[in-house]
Amino acid sequence: MDAAVRLAHDRGYSKVALVGFSMGGAVAMLYASQDLDEPPAAVVSVSAPSRWYIRQTPAMRRVHWLLEAPHARLLAPILGVRLGRPWPSVPASPIEVVHRIAPTPLLLVHGDRDHYFPAEHALALHRAADDATARLWLEPGMGHAETGMHPGLVDRIATWLNETCTKTSEERTSTQVVA
Repeated sequence: MDAAVRLAHDRGYSKVALVGFSMGGAVAMLYASQDLDEPPAAVVSVSAPSRWYIRQTPAMRRVHWLLEAPHARLLAPILGVRLGRPWPSVPASPIEVVHRIAPTPLLLVHGDRDHYFPAEHALALHRAADDATARLWLEPGMGHAETGMHPGLVDRIATWLNETCTKTSEERTSTQVVA
């Protein structure tokens, strides 16, 4: 995340907003919660978990089986699943740090049909976040992360980013993707 933000700044963008899906949404929140010299202009987290090692859905039980069962990692590529290396140390969970994102505006987007992380994750994150700067959109009929998105929701998120980032400075905003 830090490399992408630095690249955007190096390319001349003075304001950078973070948008992450699923684990990327958790990473965006963890990054924004740090004591940064240049905090992001805004954070959008879509379908992120509130905590680690979730096994409450069949989909997450399958993911954990792939991560933990002997030789199961060999099956992951065949199943189209990309698994990283185990964490050397477990980072703080998003629910533990989400309150530190303020005063940066935070938008939590979550579907009521997410088969990995139920909507209770977004509700818990929103309760733990700063009320003045965090917004929650619970989307009816939406599934998980990128696969749950539709053009209208993408447009609403882009509009929220443009309006939010314009409020934080006088500069004109752009929703260009850098990395």
